Order: sequence, then structure tokens, then C-alpha cells
Amino acid sequence: MELYITYKYRMYDNKQLRHIDDALTISADIWNHCIALLRYCYKRHHKMISITKMKSHIAKLRRSRSKYAAWKQLNSQAIQDVIERIYKSYDAFFSWLKDKSSGKKSIPHYKKPSRYTSFTLKQTGYKYHNGNRITIMGRDYKFVCHRPHYGEIKTITIKRTHSGKYYICFTVKENRDIITARTGNTVGIDFGLKHFLTLSNGETIDSPQWYKQLLPELRIKHRNLSRCMKNSYLRQRSFRA
Repeated sequence: MELYITYKYRMYDNKQLRHIDDALTISADIWNHCIALLRYCYKRHHKMISITKMKSHIAKLRRSRSKYAAWKQLNSQAIQDVIERIYKSYDAFFSWLKDKSSGKKSIPHYKKPSRYTSFTLKQTGYKYHNGNRITIMGRDYKFVCHRPHYGEIKTITIKRTHSGKYYICFTVKENRDIITARTGNTVGIDFGLKHFLTLSNGETIDSPQWYKQLLPELRIKHRNLSRCMKNSYLRQRSFRA
């Protein structure tokens, strides 16, 4: 049985990560350009540009216009992924309108560079080395390989959290055998407040209570954060600590 599994690893903090920030800024630039073009065409001609024409348009701008020369720093497949995300979002919106589903769904909006947090590479733009090293768009990075991953790598995604941490996600295709029960024994599990898990055979498993264990350290970090000025470097560093 084929399964697609994603493994997530924390990237080491170093000066190289500024190039990841540059790639995310370019991704946001392309996103906003596509959104503006789609809205203009829909307002003017009452129809959408096809995804094929949009990809061709962005590739032409990237290749022939000096104004968009910075876009060449971003891998072409990462650019295509940005465009595909936009069209998936529009498809979801139109499906919501058609089905009249509950909840609220909106069209994709413009994004600030600080709000654009990830980009994806599929077949090119990266080279994975054994261990915890990977080359992304010509630059080497290291990540915390706390567990091995198996199978064929299909895509990698670089993510930046709001606290300024960076993660790399490998989506791999694995072939696994279907696991069947080897004994006839079954057990019921109940989640509770007094005990984390209570099994039908009478066994209980208590919660590790991570929050209470880390509460003294959390108090110190909150106290340090409250002393920092807003928008200062020290405040940003406190968020990342």
C-alpha cells in the first residue's frame, strides 16, 4: 500500500536563513502580482485567466523584464506552486458558492511578505545529502534530523513560523504492508480529566502535564518579553527563544 507521509524538521538558525526570507519575499511578490492581474481581468473582461496562461506570463516577465529580475532567484517550480495555490483557493471559493456550504469562504487576498510563510519545491531546486544536510537553490542548510525518514522524496516545503523559526518538511511516498491484528484482544480507551487515558481492562495512563512542568521557565520568558520595547530586535529574539 502506497502512503504519502510528511516529516517535519527544525532548521538550524544561521545567517543563511536570510536567503529563505528573500525567497519568501519573492513568493509574496509573485502572489500579489497574480492576484492583481486576475482581479483586473475579471473586472475588465468578466473572466479568469487560465492557469497555463498565468504560468507562461510569469515565466515571460521573469525572463525578459529587468524589473522582475529578482524573481530569477526563486526556483521555477516554486513559482509554479505559488500560482497553483492561488487557483486552488479560487476553485475552493467557487465550489463554496456553487454548493452554498455553511461557513465563510473568501477569494484569495494580497499578502505582505511577513505573512507569506512557505514555499514548495517538487523535483528541482534542491539536493538532499545523507544525514541532515540539504542544498536549496544553490545554498547549503542543516536541520535537526531527530528521526529518519523513509521512501522517495516527492516534495520539500520550507516554512517560517510567526515566531521566526524555520522548518523543512519532506513529503515522501512509502510502500507499507497493511497491518492486521495478530491477537484477538481488543481494548476500549476513554479520555478523561483525572486520568489522561483509562483502558477498559482497568489500566490508567496519567497525563505528562507538560504545561505545569514548563511553567517556571515560561514565567521567566514572559517576564523578559514584557521588558522589551515593541518592534525591537531584543523583542524579536525573545519570541524566538
